[in-house]
Amino acid sequence: TQLNAITPLTERPDRPCQNKIIYVCRLAYPKRPDLILKVAAANPKFDLDIVGDGEYYQDLKKEYADYNNIHF
Repeated sequence: TQLNAITPLTERPDRPCQNKIIYVCRLAYPKRPDLILKVAAANPKFDLDIVGDGEYYQDLKKEYADYNNIHF
């Protein structure tokens, strides 16, 4: 089945999507990616995937490297 011309992903029991946040944007000041990263860092029950690039990418990736629930 297609929903809005997007084929749904196959369920993966090894990677449940419960409490999953996907953040897609340019990692730069106007977007303020630091805010969602702070929230995810303080709440390890949320799994945050960051998709994007920009002037803050390297600094944010380095700053949050030790968090198991934040992925770049």
